[in-house]
This record gives sequence, structure tokens and C-alpha cells, in this order.
Amino acid sequence: MKRDWVVWLGCVSLFGAGVVWGAIPKGTEFFDVKNVHDLAEIIGSLATAAALIFAVAGYSAWKKQVVETSDHELAKRASLSFRKYRTVLPDAFRITSGLMERINFQVSYRETPHELLEVVNEELSNLKNISTEVHSLALECRSSWGESVWPAFQDAFFLGDHCLVCIGAFVSWSKIDMPDKLREKYAVSAINSFEAVKILAGENVLEIENYFEEKFGPLHQMLNEKKLK
Repeated sequence: MKRDWVVWLGCVSLFGAGVVWGAIPKGTEFFDVKNVHDLAEIIGSLATAAALIFAVAGYSAWKKQVVETSDHELAKRASLSFRKYRTVLPDAFRITSGLMERINFQVSYRETPHELLEVVNEELSNLKNISTEVHSLALECRSSWGESVWPAFQDAFFLGDHCLVCIGAFVSWSKIDMPDKLREKYAVSAINSFEAVKILAGENVLEIENYFEEKFGPLHQMLNEKKLK
């Protein structure tokens, strides 16, 4: 941003100088002050060029302030959303773990309590909503701040995205009219996805909490730095 400001200031300054020199009639001695009128023209021309330079400098400062304000607001919104996202993930992981156990034991739809399915669908809806929100904000941050910030967001998405896959697969697997072959595919997809979670994130509460600290810590630090600029 600072380099762009210098380049624009140089370009506009050259343009202003060109305007001043271009206004000098050929064959005349512009700076040969013969009377007060000539002196006034010289001062007026120089004042015009100076005013243009100051205007550009003022615009650049205003633009910088607008960008910094925009970055601050974006970082603030992203920080709040990701803290909310971080809060719902432990419950999402516990629910997912329980559902995968039911699939492993091949508990049929008829044996699945209706109350459990209501909880599962509610959890799936809540997780989808917050996931959509944070993914959208992450893309906005990527567009504003560049590709260098993207890995931190991807790390934070891993567990939540896999829980979504697992819970969604369980809901489909639980449908009573689901053909056996398709039902088996949903079961395999869910179990494989959860196995990836256990390998990379952990299996118990302590391991998952450590994983959260590892993945969300750098993200929150980056967003806090953006808010302070």
C-alpha cells in the first residue's frame, strides 16, 4: 500500500509539472519577472501544482484510512464468528462420535429414538449455518488480504467439515426407505471420514482440545493483528 502511494504521488506530480510547463508559451521567458502580473502568474502556477500534490497526498491518506477501517471491521466480524464456530465444535465432535458408534453396530432406523434424530438434525442445521458463515468470511478475508492467510482458515475448517459429512451421512443412513447398498455407502463414507478426524485431531476430549488450540490459536492471533492495524 505504501509503495502504491509513492508511485501515485510521483505520477501525479509529474503530470502537474507537465501541466505547468505545458502552459508556458514557446518563445517567452516565463520566469523572467518583468512586472507584478508575471510574478502573480508564476506563483499561481506553482500554487496550482502544489495544491494538486497536496490533494493527492490527502486522498492517499484517506484511502489508507478507509482500507485500515475496512480491515479492522472484517477482522472483528471474522474473529467473533470463528470464536462461535470454535465453541460449537466440541459438541459436534461428541455427537458425531456417538453416531459413528451407532453405525458401527448397525443400529437400525427403527431402533433410533425419534428424539435422537431431532437432536441430530438440529445439530446438523446449526453446524451448517455457522460453517456457511465462517467459510464466507474466510473467502472475504482471502480476497482482501491475499492467499497467505488461507492456510490458517483451512486448518480451522478440517474438523467441522468432517463432522458435517459424518452427521449428514448418518441422517441419510437412518432413512427407513434407503436401499441397502446405498445405505452401506453412506456408512462407509461416514466411518472413513471420522477415522480421518481421529488420526489427525484425536479421539478423546483432551486430544481434541489440544488440536483446537493448535489450529485456532494462529488464526485468532492473525485476526487480532489485523484488528490492531
